[in-house]
Amino acid sequence: MFAVGDYIVYRSAGVCRVDGIGHTQAAADVNREYYELHPVRGTGVIYIPVDSSVYMRPVMTKKEAEALFFGCEEIQADCCGSRDHRLLCEHYREVLRQHSSEQLLGMIKSLLVKEEQLGKKGKKLAGTDQEFKRKAEELLYGEISFVMGFPYEKVAGDFGKKLLTPISVQN
Repeated sequence: MFAVGDYIVYRSAGVCRVDGIGHTQAAADVNREYYELHPVRGTGVIYIPVDSSVYMRPVMTKKEAEALFFGCEEIQADCCGSRDHRLLCEHYREVLRQHSSEQLLGMIKSLLVKEEQLGKKGKKLAGTDQEFKRKAEELLYGEISFVMGFPYEKVAGDFGKKLLTPISVQN
């Protein structure tokens, strides 16, 4: 159970602050206890039952964020070779559902590779790829930005450069 003041990662909302725990009239079942969550990047309030099985975890530590950054070149690109749009979307959704920093980074890396290869042919990523890349970046870079105290744009830029460097060297 989380406490008021804790920062957690909640599903696709990313890092949220727990601002309250208790019963609320704003929720579907007034007899259940809810976490009142406020996204760090974004607006609104999220009410989630305390006993919910929905994915929530504490934010990563600074040490974990640093290890991820300094080891990101070693993480393998998450290659889903399917050309079937439905299968590709399901694969991306599954990576997002897992909430694994390494898997998110692998997905971002694979989409950066794909984007660079298409760019050499004068083409762009498909809208689906762009949307899933954006969502994975928001989740991962948003958490690292929060943990490290750096602006989101700096984290995104630093990771982008670091992830693309080995690609450019190989080609």
